[in-house]
Parts: sequence; C-alpha cells; structure tokens
Amino acid sequence: MQYTMEEMKGFSVIGFQRVIPYERGYQDCPAFWSEIVGTHMGPIARRGGPETELERAICENSIGELGVCICEDDQAFRYLIAGFYQGGPVPEGLTLFTFPDMTWAKFTTHGKMPQSLQALNTELFTRWIPENREYDFAMRANIEWYSRGDMDSEDYECGIWVPVRGKKPV
Repeated sequence: MQYTMEEMKGFSVIGFQRVIPYERGYQDCPAFWSEIVGTHMGPIARRGGPETELERAICENSIGELGVCICEDDQAFRYLIAGFYQGGPVPEGLTLFTFPDMTWAKFTTHGKMPQSLQALNTELFTRWIPENREYDFAMRANIEWYSRGDMDSEDYECGIWVPVRGKKPV
C-alpha cells in the first residue's frame, strides 16, 4: 500500500455528525452522505450559493471534503461529514472536533465511490495496521479525504488518513 507520512499541527473539523454502529458503516455512511447532499449541498449548488448561516458555514469550511471517524467504544463510531474549520460561527446542527498535533499516514486510492474507498478501508484495517511493525494508532480515529470531481469515474481520487505513532519496543 502506498502512503506518505505527514506531521500536522493540531486542527479542527466542523460538520454534521451521526453515531453509526460498526457493522453498519458501509451502509449507513453512504446513506448519511446522500441525506446531507440532498438536504444541504444540492440546494446550495442549485441556487448558486448559500443563503443561511448554516449554508455559509458549509461553504466557508468546505464541508464535504472530509469524512471523520472517531471511535469511542467497541459498538459504534462518531462519523462527521466535515471540512477543515476556518473559524466563525458554529450553527446549530454542526459539531466541532479538534485533533492534536500528530503524525498522519495518508493513503490514496483511485476509482468509483464508495467501492474504492471501502476497499482501501478494509485493506488498511485488516492488513496494514495489524501487520505494521513500525506504527500504532496515535488515537482511534481516521479521516476520509475526498477530491473534487466525478465520484463515478475510475480516475476519482480519495484517501484515508490515519494518526500514527512509533511502536514501543516489546
């Protein structure tokens, strides 16, 4: 698997949040995206711009560039359809989450969505993480990154970022 390592200063994300059971992730995350795109992003695009404080926050923070998974227990994870927080008001319905300074392993893939990202996710968590001799999770979270473009294209690029730290010797 091809990846790059990047030291990143702490940053915040802002987005719509839902709690999703692990076993439903591959079904519920795409359904959540469809709901948010249909309810919020589609109307903004059709009108040519934002009209409300919530819509301005969506546009100003590029909500939809990221999918953020935050694992807090063994049953479910918090999932945010998010963007990098640029400051400003946090309208009702949006949530902030802050990541500390960390090293991130950044993986990319190409192909139709959601299949290409789900295949990368499966390989990452069933092969790369368990077999890796250099790195452990720095926290139980990951970030899905989405480029602009046609998500039905075989050339569509997206990725998964995982916070890591060096393994401690045994």
